[in-house]
Amino acid sequence: MVTQTPPVAPVGVAHPLDPLTAEEIAAASRIAASHEPRDGWRFPLVALDEPAKDVVRNYSDGDPISRRALLMLLDVTEGDAVECLVDLDAEAVLRWTPLAGHQPFPLMEEFGRAVEAVKSDAGWLAAMRSRGYSDEQIENIQIDPWPGGNFGTKWEREHRTLKAISYLRDDPSRTGYGRPIEHVVAVVDLTENRVLELIDEPGPPAADSELHYSHNELAPREDLKPLDIVQPEGVSFTLDGHLLSWQKWQMRVSLHPREGLVLHQIAYNDDGDLRPICYRASMAEMVVPYGDPSPTQYFKNAFDSGEVGGLGRLTNSLELGCDCLGEIVYMDGIVTNEYGGSREIKNAICIHEEDFGISWKHTHNDDDGPISDVRRSRRLVVSAIATVGNYDYGFYWYFYQDGSWEQEIKATGIVQTLAADPDDPQITRHMIAPQLAGPIHQHFFCFRMDMEVDGGTNTVYEVDTMPLPPGPDNPYNNAFTAVAKPLLTESDGERVSNAASARHWRVANTNKLNQVGHSPSYVLVPGESVALMAGPDSAIFGRAGFTHRQLWVTPFDEGQFYPAGDYPNQSEPGQGIPSWVAADREIADEDLVLWYTVGMNHIVVPEDWPVAPVHRSGFKLRPAGFFSHNPALDLPAPDHCAHDDRHDHHDHAQHSQNGHS
Repeated sequence: MVTQTPPVAPVGVAHPLDPLTAEEIAAASRIAASHEPRDGWRFPLVALDEPAKDVVRNYSDGDPISRRALLMLLDVTEGDAVECLVDLDAEAVLRWTPLAGHQPFPLMEEFGRAVEAVKSDAGWLAAMRSRGYSDEQIENIQIDPWPGGNFGTKWEREHRTLKAISYLRDDPSRTGYGRPIEHVVAVVDLTENRVLELIDEPGPPAADSELHYSHNELAPREDLKPLDIVQPEGVSFTLDGHLLSWQKWQMRVSLHPREGLVLHQIAYNDDGDLRPICYRASMAEMVVPYGDPSPTQYFKNAFDSGEVGGLGRLTNSLELGCDCLGEIVYMDGIVTNEYGGSREIKNAICIHEEDFGISWKHTHNDDDGPISDVRRSRRLVVSAIATVGNYDYGFYWYFYQDGSWEQEIKATGIVQTLAADPDDPQITRHMIAPQLAGPIHQHFFCFRMDMEVDGGTNTVYEVDTMPLPPGPDNPYNNAFTAVAKPLLTESDGERVSNAASARHWRVANTNKLNQVGHSPSYVLVPGESVALMAGPDSAIFGRAGFTHRQLWVTPFDEGQFYPAGDYPNQSEPGQGIPSWVAADREIADEDLVLWYTVGMNHIVVPEDWPVAPVHRSGFKLRPAGFFSHNPALDLPAPDHCAHDDRHDHHDHAQHSQNGHS
């Protein structure tokens, strides 16, 4: 009898953390749909159910790989939704959980059907005609469906909805953001495909015309000379499947359909010892609350990851020379097509190197004059860009040769607009063009970092720089010190930033000691931050509880991935982090997760129109006692400034001092 040995891994899968292949997405959808057959099933999410950490850490090349998929199913005819866990090896459903009281994020199909429902609604058509628009103008009107949030009305309690606003366009090939039609909002039922309610109030007229961001209308600059980035010997990193290695860094890179760019198993090779730093890092949720109370603005508090439809699904296909410049390596992404198959996003992730100025430098004098030593810094860039309606968000992870790493968000795109009367008080909005204003708003990005600094368990210390009191130990009243306070429970781990004390947070492995007797650590250095400006009795304050603090520290829980809850679409308040930390679990010497929120405040100005220049913000993680010395000491001297003769150093320095170099 001939027996066949099953393959040790599915085709196209080389590691337990590899994202689902197109074949696995199709198989998972088929298995789930067959559990309870319905013609109306759609698949808003099909993603890898990540295996336990011990399984991943103990994996060796060639070991069998078990695969499970997590799915959301939505019946578009009935409105029922289910969360489903599928065992792909056994082709079996392991869990089937009806989502009573929860809504998956909208389908691409539903956004399209909402537009059709609005444009065929008699009330909306009458509202457009009452404003004097012709049939041709009405045909060209742009409809933007928005998540409606949850304001406690019967629509949120009883229906699956979107709220739609309208923009006048002269040309259907253009965006209409320069000509908003004010004070008209349609509440659309996505199951019944009809307008439930139409808000139609008097408002200022749409602007007469708009400036489009295409430079076809503006003469382009002609004084820029070519700037080429060339690496004649190729890149310094290697990409083996999803495993990325550069200099002494190693990590796994993938695209998640909800979170977008995800990094796993970030580690640093320290003299042959691959030392772990972070098990998993991603942008887990974001929310953009608008601060204008007008009918077309007050409900705009979109959770762009968990409520709008997933950053991974909205990820751009990047273009060489446009989004990325230099010697580029791309990774493709595969997401569900919502109908049981898959959709490939070509060039979804960009990987490249950048020169980043000097890494370190020192000039000293000896008998022959000044001698300068300098090493240039290079960084690895791993990035992805997602377009969410009017805004575009770039997420950039930077890794440096000195052991530090950094996250930078680049926000650009088109600001939300209102038709405005410049004679009205501009309190919650600001004029950006004639008859056009932009509402003040905020952007909050919550990053989830599952830390494992030097392996094992970690403790977080909050570090504040503080002056010492005057006295015998401080006779000149100039002394100050760094005070480190351990965070012991989750109630301790609810933290806010404080620039006045240079506050930062040190993630330490207290079970190990470095060469000076301290715990090896990494420090989280906060960047730009802002408090949520919506009041405590507002709808968004309760639904976006993660914004109440810049940092939350929780023990790892495999069911806690999304800071506003698994299903923020039309969600009730109190879900996510605030509900988890109420248990006040211990967080000292534990497997820890850091939830750090970047906050941007956007007071819109004319320079943000018609397309906003990039707004950059983020945070940094740098080693603190993790290494025995500066890990960038071994960088080679730059070829173009290296000299064999010390006299060349001296002569060049003298010319520089005299202003002749």
